[in-house]
Amino acid sequence: MENPSSGATENPKPSRQSKILGFGELKGLRDRLPGRKIVQCHGVYDVLHAGHVSYFQSAKAYGDVLVVTITSDAFVNKGPGRPYFTAKIRASMIAALEACDAPMKMG
Repeated sequence: MENPSSGATENPKPSRQSKILGFGELKGLRDRLPGRKIVQCHGVYDVLHAGHVSYFQSAKAYGDVLVVTITSDAFVNKGPGRPYFTAKIRASMIAALEACDAPMKMG
């Protein structure tokens, strides 16, 4: 499979950081992968758990490339002291998952 963030073949595997897209890169991703079906999941993912991993794996089955958009810190409304992890850290954790091709921080 191609690395969506670079358009190169995934050999060797891309680094976690190279998989993370900025908001403006989404159109470029679509343009680099013509004919590929891009699917998306969105959420906070502050406390990443097995349910999230299953959710990503199931979503990936609906297409060729899974983009996971992550709620920016300013819009997380889950109580005092949240999010526990910044959007940058959450994106890095999600990028480490095989099912996710391109995590993207919103905002």
